[in-house]
Amino acid sequence: MNIAIVFILSFSLLSPAALADTQQVETSDLATSDLESSSTINNQVNDEEAPVRVPFYEGENVAHVMANTNKDNKDGSVAEITIENGSNKAMITSETIQKYLEKNIKNFVIQSEKNFKIEVPTSIFKGINLAEKDQVIVSVTKGDKNKQFTVTFEIEDTNGKSKSISIDKEYLKVTLPAANKLKATVVLQLDGGEYKPVPHKIVNGEIVLFTKTSGTFVLKESTVTYKDIEDLVYKEEIEFLASRHVIQGTTSEAFEANISITRAQFAAFVSRALGLQAIGENPFDDTKGKWYATEIQALYEAGITKGSTASTFNPEKPITRQQAAAMMARILEYVNADLKAGEEINFKDANNISSEYLPYIKLLNSLDIMTGMQDGSFEPTISITRGQTAKILKRTLIIAGIM
Repeated sequence: MNIAIVFILSFSLLSPAALADTQQVETSDLATSDLESSSTINNQVNDEEAPVRVPFYEGENVAHVMANTNKDNKDGSVAEITIENGSNKAMITSETIQKYLEKNIKNFVIQSEKNFKIEVPTSIFKGINLAEKDQVIVSVTKGDKNKQFTVTFEIEDTNGKSKSISIDKEYLKVTLPAANKLKATVVLQLDGGEYKPVPHKIVNGEIVLFTKTSGTFVLKESTVTYKDIEDLVYKEEIEFLASRHVIQGTTSEAFEANISITRAQFAAFVSRALGLQAIGENPFDDTKGKWYATEIQALYEAGITKGSTASTFNPEKPITRQQAAAMMARILEYVNADLKAGEEINFKDANNISSEYLPYIKLLNSLDIMTGMQDGSFEPTISITRGQTAKILKRTLIIAGIM
């Protein structure tokens, strides 16, 4: 299979002013060895044809793409594109993407020689009408002093005009080394001068980022705590999510973990944690113009929450424990986690659990996300507290593999 892919080295340094943050003072560094120029690229696709060398151009130099195919691989769902010496930008033709779709390739992985990697689900392109000469641009560029990086994922037409690609259900998964990682390092997205949460984890010296669109991301040393959580069992979960800008206190000093959380607050926390973006029209009349409107809309579009009616959400009403369980289970469904619910639950008030929510509660109980009250009950219809929300949300995100 002939595959035409162009790789171009591209660096951009962002203004130091873009890093200004009055709350955070320390940042971590990206490794500096992963974005060097290259001349040879190896592209591996799973079928049984002989390797094919296809020329592409990098400046005045001619390099090649190697297409290795192997039908003995029973999965056959991943096309690997290896960039030697760490080139950081791929321009992929619409023809190539169409061939991936025809061959039922589920992901193509752009891998640099020194641990830089971008994983792109091909399902993204099923709903995009690419013109014959369009190219998809995928890149990661380091910014000022290795403390930020920019992910580019866009379509470029024959006139050189670019349009960012927004992803519906899937994520663009970016992995790159992190040097000198501090203890409390997190990744935040810099958007319009504000820092926003983005699903990510930092493990074994690597940043693993899950994004739905192009953006600039900053590594920061971030520790957020509240005076009223010091002796709480939920302290670690609250600090974990607050440091990532997923949850907030009721004031700058208080979290009020033991009060009920509203449907709006709960939905906003979940929407932020998943990095969701609203794309359609808001169906809920009682959320329009409110601070939580777009976050509830995005969560609704993702299929994770429902309205009280077709046009109302009841945002200020407390959310019940069984409703919260449903949302946590739908997060796992959303990220395609391959999990099975336990067969039985032994809560003494199990008969009070709605049949609609029972499968969700069985799943969360088996995963140790929601295990009931100390007295052996589940209390499905009482409201969940802000502290309990932090606990179950963190556990769900860890199991989902995105934090």
